[in-house]
Amino acid sequence: MKRGWIGILRAGLFLCCMGAEAVTRDPFQPLSTASCDDNPVKDKWQLKGMVGSSSQWVGWLFQPQSHWLRVRDGDVLPLGDWQVMRLDRSGVVLRTTGGQGRCGTAEIHLNAPFHHNME
Repeated sequence: MKRGWIGILRAGLFLCCMGAEAVTRDPFQPLSTASCDDNPVKDKWQLKGMVGSSSQWVGWLFQPQSHWLRVRDGDVLPLGDWQVMRLDRSGVVLRTTGGQGRCGTAEIHLNAPFHHNME
């Protein structure tokens, strides 16, 4: 009887000592091996061109692997990870489609490739 209680106490102590991340991690998803220091999305997508007016803008994103992509407000980028939330004279804002992104990055702003004359 005493050994049974000791086993239960050991199991409880083991579970208490485990970090919250180890308990809540999805075991069916692979561990992320990429560093949070670099931002792969900013390196992956580059805003190369834009055309439009105050009511509607069209932008051209460049990615070395898939070349050019024409985007508008609301478009979802290939693989479905990022969505165009805003496209205007200042650039494009991409937001993750599934809430908070990797390493806390939920939103990326890519600046316009040129400067506007505000006059």
